[in-house]
Amino acid sequence: MGYSLWLQDKNGQVCQGKKRENLGNMVCIGGTTELEFNITYNYSTYYYEAEGFEKEGIRTIYGKTGKQSLPLLRKLSAQIMKKYFNASKNRWKQTIRHKKVAVVNGEVIPQGEFIDYKDDQIEWREIDYICDEGDIVDYWEATARNAFNAVQRLIEMATECPDGVWYGD
Repeated sequence: MGYSLWLQDKNGQVCQGKKRENLGNMVCIGGTTELEFNITYNYSTYYYEAEGFEKEGIRTIYGKTGKQSLPLLRKLSAQIMKKYFNASKNRWKQTIRHKKVAVVNGEVIPQGEFIDYKDDQIEWREIDYICDEGDIVDYWEATARNAFNAVQRLIEMATECPDGVWYGD
């Protein structure tokens, strides 16, 4: 689940920009020039906690032109950096997270693999772990840098099509 966002021109067509293959949580083999992007819902916390985005998260830009959205997106980007990037150390911060994990015979089972076990074989535990907010190894992991990078892509799109209107979902 996530957000599918695009900029639409006055004729109802998806705006065109420079050719890209990475469309967020999708890859377009051969690339596309359409200005659309997908963002996993996993990043939503970073958007909803930002000033001006508390009610609608990233949907705050829907209905706005690329030009109108640029100050909002830049502010969102700056707020993520301010909260999660330690400028004096030139690195992303680490935060404590909590998650529920499946344990079988004393070993944590990777997400998705626990379906191979019967319910009575699985012990569910709540664990704390350290999250490197700058980690981008796993696109699906909710990290500040992943959320920040998605906003940067939206800024690029808005710059390429300032008269286009944001649509989504």
